[in-house]
Amino acid sequence: MRNDGCASRDAQFSICRAAASGMAWEAYLRITKAMVREADIVYVLKNWEYSRGVKEELALAESLGKEIIYGAERGCDRMMSA
Repeated sequence: MRNDGCASRDAQFSICRAAASGMAWEAYLRITKAMVREADIVYVLKNWEYSRGVKEELALAESLGKEIIYGAERGCDRMMSA
């Protein structure tokens, strides 16, 4: 089974992604920040620089001392090849 094209059934990690459908931006950000607080590692997709929400999530992750991985276009492949 694959999740967003990155996770496989035998992977040693989980990919969590909140989906915002019809939800207020502030409510969505509260959910994603809670996910950051629970995560061991934060993986950031390319073009994150254009997202105000991701910038806030990264600031939180940094303040909590989380490991942050900045992905390239095919960053999922790099994570899976370990």
